[in-house]
This record gives sequence, structure tokens and C-alpha cells, in this order.
Amino acid sequence: IICRKAESGQQKYNESKPHQEEDVIFNPIENYSSLKALKNRGQSISKMEPIIEQSDFIILRLPSILGIDAYRFVRKFRKPYIVEVVGNGYDTLYYRGGALGKIIAPYYHWKVKKVVKHAKSVIYVTDRYLQNVYPNYNKRSSISNVTIEVESAPVTEDHLRRAQLKDYPLIRVGFMGAMNVSYKNFYNGLKFLQMYAEKNGKEFELSIAGGGENSRIEKLSRENPSVKLIKEG
Repeated sequence: IICRKAESGQQKYNESKPHQEEDVIFNPIENYSSLKALKNRGQSISKMEPIIEQSDFIILRLPSILGIDAYRFVRKFRKPYIVEVVGNGYDTLYYRGGALGKIIAPYYHWKVKKVVKHAKSVIYVTDRYLQNVYPNYNKRSSISNVTIEVESAPVTEDHLRRAQLKDYPLIRVGFMGAMNVSYKNFYNGLKFLQMYAEKNGKEFELSIAGGGENSRIEKLSRENPSVKLIKEG
């Protein structure tokens, strides 16, 4: 597994238990996804080459700058590969903030399209959306097609009444992603919860699972205690 190195001092990684499985080998490389870290790009890319050359099969997780750069060695060594598409690459860069992201977003978006188009098989995390953004006409599947077998229970009037949000004094809501990734738009999500809480006399407990720091979100949370912010990760 080729992955990015954790930055020094990141508590959530320092407290993680080391991986013990002998048949899974992690190959961490220096992060170069920001302007400040671009100096690491050449060294990091060169470390990927022998790893991919020795591999029998490659799985690329896109959109990812790491995945795009790995693709050059997939082509060079003619390795079979599949792709997992987990998001819109253009939105990831353009709305993340900063002039650099807006400049390279169209090129990055085009590169992801190219890699996905030529893959023998693609797994999408959506049912339709990403299939339209990054089409592939070979073998495709969607993890959104999961069905969970549960025993059906009769729906009564009492059950419907109790299922209404107005019947719960405290409502817990979870957001997935890092607070500092602006395109996730957690700021407006928090504002909406605060508006709902004030209008309906409710209290919310909001968990953001990806960690990170965002002074705007934290300031907004302090100004309106009707939504208690809990950072996780």
C-alpha cells in the first residue's frame, strides 16, 4: 500500500496501533499535495516506481494526486489495474481553497477522466453521479448497490409519531470528513443546524469525524451553543 506519511506531531497518528499483518506492507512517502510540500514531489514519485514494477496488479484510488502520478508507472510497466472512484476531482481542488487549486483543477479533472476511461474495471461509490462525471464502458460496479436484508416490521401510527425529530430534545448528527477541507461545506451545515435548533427549540450534538482545524467553524459553534461541536479523529 502506497500512502502519504503522517506529519510529525499529529496526535491521532501517534496514538494509533502499529499494523501487525505480515502480508500487508505499507510504503509511506512524503506528502506533496500542497504548494509548500512540492519540493518532495520528485523524491516521492521515484519511490513509487520500483514498488509498482514489482507488483502484479494495481488498484488506484481516485481522485488523488498520488494516484495520478502512480498511473505513469502503471502505463510504463503495462500493469493491469482497476480504479475506485470516490469523488469529483475538480470539486476537490477548485473548492478546497487557494489560487493553485483553482488553476490546476481543470487539468487534474481531465487526468482523472483519462485514467478512469482506460481502466479494465471501475468501482464507484455512487449509484449514478460519478459514473456520469468519469465514465467507463468496461466492467463497472457500484458499492451503492449494497442491499441489507432486515426483517420488516409493521409501521404503526405510534411509530411514525415517535420518529419525528420534534419528539427528541437532543439530536445527534455526524459529518464525515476533515474540518479544514472547505468543499465539504461543514460551515453551512453547522449554520443550518443552528437555524433549525433556534426555530424549533432543539439542541444538536454535531460530530465531525475527520479531525482537522477550522477556526470559522469553531467560532460559529461558540457563538451559538444550541449545536455542540465534537471533533473526532
